[in-house]
Amino acid sequence: MDEKLARKINRNLRGIKVMLGLFMLMILGMLAILGFLAWQVQAFTKSVESKVTNIQNTTQQKLDIKSQLCADPNQNTLTKQLCN
Repeated sequence: MDEKLARKINRNLRGIKVMLGLFMLMILGMLAILGFLAWQVQAFTKSVESKVTNIQNTTQQKLDIKSQLCADPNQNTLTKQLCN
């Protein structure tokens, strides 16, 4: 009876070992996927931040009418008065 019980316990321990191995592989896979997703989100937010900054700079340059008028070499008297 002792030998039967020892084989049963050994079989159960092997099953537990296999299940633990599978769970560890699943956990490592999930961590790898989460790391990849975090990297993608970080890259995307950096790209969006760069684009928003570019849009802000472009808009600021387009809306700076005074510097555009003052840079025009063909100024009339009204624009000359505004620039001074």
